[in-house]
Amino acid sequence: MHAINPLAATGGFGALRVILGEHMMESTWGSVLQDSDDELGTFTDDRIGTAGLPAAFVDLCELDAESNAENNPYHAIVRRLTPLLRLRPCEDSFTKFIAFSGRTWRYLRPLLLVRDARALLLISYWFALMKEKKQWWICVRAETECIAIVDYLRRSEDPRILPLLTFPASLGQADLSYIW
Repeated sequence: MHAINPLAATGGFGALRVILGEHMMESTWGSVLQDSDDELGTFTDDRIGTAGLPAAFVDLCELDAESNAENNPYHAIVRRLTPLLRLRPCEDSFTKFIAFSGRTWRYLRPLLLVRDARALLLISYWFALMKEKKQWWICVRAETECIAIVDYLRRSEDPRILPLLTFPASLGQADLSYIW
């Protein structure tokens, strides 16, 4: 549980929404939440199916045309991670990256608690991306977590996992074209 506590912290936006209700966007957190998406809803996309998702993640997570967050917990995680994989690391996109954990926490938590290999692989991609953000308070932790997950997953018996470790094993330096 200690290892995933930093992810849990960002899940607090749900509680703030309950407390602040319709005044959420008027609060101090309003601008943070607005910056965490774009005018197209790219980072909160809930579309059913696999359109636009990396083929390797579709296969790994056994997603199909009917997949959604209710019938496959990986769907929401992959749907939220995919646009981040296409962003360049820069200061302007930070809220989009940090919001990922808050938006996926309810799907990730139960999977991470049982050390689910697919969830660990997906979160390792996020950690590799966060390491590249160069924020003093998260980059060392992101690198440490990413390395630990990669080391753990190298022993996975799922033959789909090992080929997908390239990006997190490089700590975000490898080309991502192999997942599309």
